[in-house]
Amino acid sequence: MSLAKAIGEISAPKFQVIILAGGRGSRMGGISKGEIKVNGRRLIDIIIENIYKSLGSSTPITVVHPTGIPGLTPEIKQVSEAPIYGGPVAGIGAACAEFATGKYIAICAVDAPYSPYLFPQLTALLESSETAEVAVVATPDPNSGESRINPLCAIWEYSALKKRLANLGELQNQAVFALLKKASKALFPGNGQEKDYDTLADLAVLGEVQLPGKYYCL
Repeated sequence: MSLAKAIGEISAPKFQVIILAGGRGSRMGGISKGEIKVNGRRLIDIIIENIYKSLGSSTPITVVHPTGIPGLTPEIKQVSEAPIYGGPVAGIGAACAEFATGKYIAICAVDAPYSPYLFPQLTALLESSETAEVAVVATPDPNSGESRINPLCAIWEYSALKKRLANLGELQNQAVFALLKKASKALFPGNGQEKDYDTLADLAVLGEVQLPGKYYCL
């Protein structure tokens, strides 16, 4: 190993986090989801705060959004897949292209603002496995008893995610489950914190919902 590579690995953060905040927001009427406020706070600000609480305040975060979300602090990187609206896998690829090295990559979605609280448990599960490339939440269905894998609440080994992206080749409009299809997975039973709030009615359960003035998809 070269000295430069060794220094890079020592200085690399343990976690790098990707927040998927783009998409067309069709189930929310084309609204920029991260800019919706619940009880006076934007979803993007809530999830960033929860990432810092879960993994530490120096954790590097990259937000994937087609136009960029205003008002974020300079240390928060913002990227977009090209062309825009190319799907979550293309967004993950665009974010990973910003990462030179690392140990783990955490993936979450802005409409699941409390999912970062599961990152420590997912990390412990991944570290305890001798074979897993990714630890991912699998929420039990109360009716069927079967588990529903949530690929947007996951901790990946850095090199494993890079490899899976490279193996896919074309990332545009790929289903996010394509990343997991051949990956060795460790499944973590969800506890409700992984819930994604897909609609404005869902969000209203959390409190008063205020819509942003900006619509990026009409």
